[in-house]
Amino acid sequence: MKLTRPQIKIMLEHTDSPYIRAMGFLYLRMAMTDGYKELWGWFEPHLGDKEEFTIDGTSSTKTTIGEFAKRLLTDQDFFGDRLPRIPVLMQRQIDANVKAWEAEQAKLPAQPAPSVEPEVQPGSQIGSQNEIQRAHDDRNEERDSRRERDRERDHDRDERGSGGRERDERRERDRERDRERERERDEKERERKREREAERAKEKEAEKEREREREKERETEREKEREAVREREKLKRKKQEVHTLEAKIKLLRKTIVAKEDEEGITKLL
Repeated sequence: MKLTRPQIKIMLEHTDSPYIRAMGFLYLRMAMTDGYKELWGWFEPHLGDKEEFTIDGTSSTKTTIGEFAKRLLTDQDFFGDRLPRIPVLMQRQIDANVKAWEAEQAKLPAQPAPSVEPEVQPGSQIGSQNEIQRAHDDRNEERDSRRERDRERDHDRDERGSGGRERDERRERDRERDRERERERDEKERERKREREAERAKEKEAEKEREREREKERETEREKEREAVREREKLKRKKQEVHTLEAKIKLLRKTIVAKEDEEGITKLL
């Protein structure tokens, strides 16, 4: 459900029931997630509204329109349900605006309590239509009077001129400093993250280099082992060649001895 601005304004200023007005404030708080910057502008004119109602129909939840609107601005839950989160900087600004508004209200003279619509008792004179209408008119008149006082107060605040402007400028400078500090914190955090990533990359590269050195050492050891094997094989072949040569020499000696014996026998004959 998407309400237009005129429809929202009608709900907030409805004269028939405070519950319609409360629904309007609740709609703004929960549905206008893309317009938090406008929340204060909608709520501020009604923070001093003294019209009473009970949230769930019991006396323990009795409150006023103004207190209800203020609670929606400053609290994060509504009877156990979490309200949409207002951005931190915007919530800080709203809280500061509420405190400034309360301080300004404390300086104002006390206002008379608003007229309360009398309870209708069946069969009694006070329950007549005329009494109900008069009570309704009194309540509307009080509300109009209260809004007129709010407008006059806003006008007087504007008339104070440079003081209000200086305060607004000071608040804007404070907000800008907060934004700048937050940007600096974000930039420092990003810089620390980049440094950590660079350090991790350097450590990984160093570990790779150490692994390459270890691999070179292992390859050197393997090459030494292969060279030792080749030397052993070479020595073995030489030993075999020596054994073969010795065997040939022995055979040759036997042949020579046999021939000499044969020649000696021939001479004797």
